[in-house]
Amino acid sequence: MSNMQTMFARYISFVAKNGVRGSLVCGALFIGLAFSAFAQEAQISFTEGGEFALTSGGRRQVYQGGRLTASGLSMRREDILQTGQGSFVELRLEPGGTRIKIAENTSLISDGAGPESGSVSFTLLYGRVRLSTAGSLGEGNIVYIKAGQAQAVFRRGDTGVDFIVNTAESSLTRGEPALKIYCFSGKPELIPPLSPGIAAATSTPKFAVNEYESLSIETMNPLSYIERRPVDNDIIRYWNRHNFSGGMPLLSAQPASSAYEPAPAIPAAPETSALEQQTVPRVIEKIQFVPADNSRNKKMSRAKNIILITGIALSITGIALQGSAIYSPAEMDGQLRNNLINYGYLPLGMGLLLGSAALAINPLYTDTNAGN
Repeated sequence: MSNMQTMFARYISFVAKNGVRGSLVCGALFIGLAFSAFAQEAQISFTEGGEFALTSGGRRQVYQGGRLTASGLSMRREDILQTGQGSFVELRLEPGGTRIKIAENTSLISDGAGPESGSVSFTLLYGRVRLSTAGSLGEGNIVYIKAGQAQAVFRRGDTGVDFIVNTAESSLTRGEPALKIYCFSGKPELIPPLSPGIAAATSTPKFAVNEYESLSIETMNPLSYIERRPVDNDIIRYWNRHNFSGGMPLLSAQPASSAYEPAPAIPAAPETSALEQQTVPRVIEKIQFVPADNSRNKKMSRAKNIILITGIALSITGIALQGSAIYSPAEMDGQLRNNLINYGYLPLGMGLLLGSAALAINPLYTDTNAGN
């Protein structure tokens, strides 16, 4: 808002100096700048399923998918959107009308304006998204999605982007995070990572993705293999099951004859490209998975705390009983002293057992600041 206030103050000053003609010129510029500023916001147009979190201005808020509390939300520059298990969120970019479907267990950052005029940029920390201009009233938006040191560029059509750990048998390293771009219509582009020496000496290469094919690349290796293959039917079935709101036509599955055979360790086919990196120091960007909310882990954390507190209380009770017997006055009956010591073993032992059980409960993720 400070930028908007500054522009408005300059507008008033310019009008005072240049009269009506100046007010028309400056007013048009002011409206254009204001419109372009608001155009960088991605409106949340639809939610469904479980919880999702939106971090904006350093404040994290958790919403339930499908409820009215999520209406009217938007993603601004540096905002982080995280979806949990079974949670799906749709964004709409205006003007242009491009829709972005954010799948479950996905973390996405809004980077604001992209490198091209009128483009928008996002960083995919982990997960799966789908972009489409189908049904939009505008011309669509140019969208850059960065994952690691690679980028996907979307202009028009229907495209998906995955950035998850590679589990398939292929020429890519198993267990490493891989960026996969797949196309249902249009022609998105893949920009691979380059070392500083190559990036400065040559123009940035771009690899086009044809319809119903995918390109996969490792984003962290010095030697980046780009693997081209048909779109997996699992991905097609996934997006048919979790389609855009508004009833978009279902995608067609690939015939069985288009099944992909794993490539050899050293790709020899022309469809697989390799970019040889120079042996210059290369800064490797750490890919951090920002986990989404999980109600089961919250319940486990709460149960662990209750068991641990109960065990501590029982242990203190047992120690107190035995301590009262050991430090009792000399005139206390000997039988009573022995009974107190023996009775103290029971809560002390139970406390130690509960404490050990609590240590065995390890939730994967908890967020004490998130809403239940």
